Amino acid sequence: MNPSADKEAPTALTEADETGEGMSADLRLPFGHLQLENRAHNACVEYGLKSIQQVIDAVRTGELSAESVGHKTFQEIQNALYTISALCNQHEGIDWPAFWSSRGIAKSRIFLTSQALRLLSLEIRACSIGSLHLDKACSGLEAVDIKTVGNLVDAARSGRARPV
Repeated sequence: MNPSADKEAPTALTEADETGEGMSADLRLPFGHLQLENRAHNACVEYGLKSIQQVIDAVRTGELSAESVGHKTFQEIQNALYTISALCNQHEGIDWPAFWSSRGIAKSRIFLTSQALRLLSLEIRACSIGSLHLDKACSGLEAVDIKTVGNLVDAARSGRARPV
């Protein structure tokens, strides 16, 4: 993290209008993809933020700052943004598997995506969830109306709370 940039979002992310479609699409994803722990996640919710781009904008304008959400919480948000900035390719977007390896996955929510998932054909998206051979997990997924591969991918991209 750049300690002198306490109120700034990473430069590569503040120039989203100039990025390729892959990066732009990633920045429109729900901010849950940042894999923030509860305090930082809840701060973003309290500020009405929905997307990664909105988090970047709130940091850039100072709406989200160490003063407004607390130093530790702000540092976690800023670290997630710096990690994304380091792992982005303007044309292909964010390297999500590398992001997860670097930061881990939040314990209380599931938000997952990748370039490969974005590129799944309509034929594969239409396949039954049973075609994944998930055994007992299929009945749980079907109980929450996830019946196709496409439904599962969409649920992971939009985010699901983990069962308590």
